[in-house]
Amino acid sequence: MPMTVTAQYAAEHFEELLAKIDSGENVLITRPGSRVLQLAPADALPESTLAVRDAHGRRIFGHGKGHLRDLTVEQWQELDREFEHIWDDVPSPARS
Repeated sequence: MPMTVTAQYAAEHFEELLAKIDSGENVLITRPGSRVLQLAPADALPESTLAVRDAHGRRIFGHGKGHLRDLTVEQWQELDREFEHIWDDVPSPARS
């Protein structure tokens, strides 16, 4: 079961989450009412999620079709508002 955190917590504790991922844990990032993103160690990803390439090493585009969901304009706008709020509350590394 992955560790579950809010988007705001993830923004405020990103280095801590990276350390957990480096140690092999998965992290699920949520916002109220929905799962947004799951982070996992790159070595743990199944081969099917990595870029598929042809015999010449070129990417085969469209391989992931059906694995990603399309967001509505309203959902993108909601994400924009949420991330603006989160990043407004997090001090910039250059300013700290």
